[in-house]
Amino acid sequence: MINVFSRILLGSATLIMGVSAAHAAEDDPYAKSMKIELPQNTHPIYLGGGLTKELMHGTAVKPTEYGNFYAKVGQFYDGDGVAAQAGYRYPVALSGKDNNGVYLGGFAGHVEAEKDEGKLKNRLGGGLDVSYLWFDASRISSLSVGVYMGETFKDDLGVDRTEKVQAMFSLNLSGGFF
Repeated sequence: MINVFSRILLGSATLIMGVSAAHAAEDDPYAKSMKIELPQNTHPIYLGGGLTKELMHGTAVKPTEYGNFYAKVGQFYDGDGVAAQAGYRYPVALSGKDNNGVYLGGFAGHVEAEKDEGKLKNRLGGGLDVSYLWFDASRISSLSVGVYMGETFKDDLGVDRTEKVQAMFSLNLSGGFF
């Protein structure tokens, strides 16, 4: 029960922080200078799919003037049950064509499927990534590399294992539908 509660709490906190940050930025003069110009005819939501390390997922991306929020829902190919991640990316170097370019971001959610005391479990964690986004009015697709760290767990012998920082690779293809 505590595990389910912690997952709900982490997801809710990520969503609340993202919405709060976007709302607070509307009144901040410094944040106004950080706005990016969205392509003409930008869709409110882009839907697609991809692969993040071992997570096969559907993706929803919400572009804003302050960066892109995204959510991934799917399953680890060796996992059990639904896994999800949520994150944010901000552009740091645009190519000059549409909003293509390098973005920095962070994410939280399920990062790995692992046996915890003999039971398969989706582990929570978070990380940082560097992405190249292809972003225009018809699509937001990304290729990312990053690092993440997950929660501590017990292996099959009951020994506590502390997660080490691990590398991840992600590919997402999304198109504007709404």
